[in-house]
Amino acid sequence: MLALVSLLCSVSVAQRKRAASQSRPPTAGVAQKSRSLAAEHYNRGIALLKQQDVDGAIEQFRAAVKLWPEWPEAHLNLGFALGTKGLLDQAIAEFEAAVRLKPDYGEAYYYLGTARWFVRDVPGAIAALRTATRLLPNHADAHYYLGLALQKTRDVQGALEALSTAARLSPTDIEPRHAMGLVLQQDEDLDGAARAMLGHLAGGPTAAYANIKRLLNQDRFAGLADQLDADLDGVARALVPRQVRLADAVDEADR
Repeated sequence: MLALVSLLCSVSVAQRKRAASQSRPPTAGVAQKSRSLAAEHYNRGIALLKQQDVDGAIEQFRAAVKLWPEWPEAHLNLGFALGTKGLLDQAIAEFEAAVRLKPDYGEAYYYLGTARWFVRDVPGAIAALRTATRLLPNHADAHYYLGLALQKTRDVQGALEALSTAARLSPTDIEPRHAMGLVLQQDEDLDGAARAMLGHLAGGPTAAYANIKRLLNQDRFAGLADQLDADLDGVARALVPRQVRLADAVDEADR
């Protein structure tokens, strides 16, 4: 989640499916011929997006939006497809159109906030992601990106609250806890940072090692290395059968 090749790389498979899921268009207030043609283009775009033909999907979604400019789902999916190409300014314009047309469109606010985050519009990202988390309180990634954005403003408490919510909603995801550790490190709370990064231990020794490895890569944490290595070894032995050695977990994490 920390680097952007395209917007697609920053979201889960489930979210990609949600973004491209609304293939049944509304009908009210649109001339029958235009509605039918827009729906055909839209559905082709959905199919092409699922086939990873992003250029083809963009062409089809553009055609749908041209025929039916008031269709928020078409704007969302066009923005999503543009985002996968790294065309984030164009994607943001489409997400903004989607939320103008449908003010309670939580998923569109999520993508808008995420795209703004990646173009380093931190205030804009926070505004959109706050709305997304209000409309979609169980959307773990919306809370995660809100936490990252709040960290940039030095809002330690707000960032920790958002990241804690993300960790609670997605307990197998290592990234929220890692980000919590970085926030606490920034706030000079080294013990809290260690606890946050070790909080993923329930996922098993491989996940725990990954957290600790990230922690120990921070130079200022180097003094905790021996203690954390010992703690990890003890936890790993308690969590897995005796024949599974920590070395195996370390090898797996490095792979």
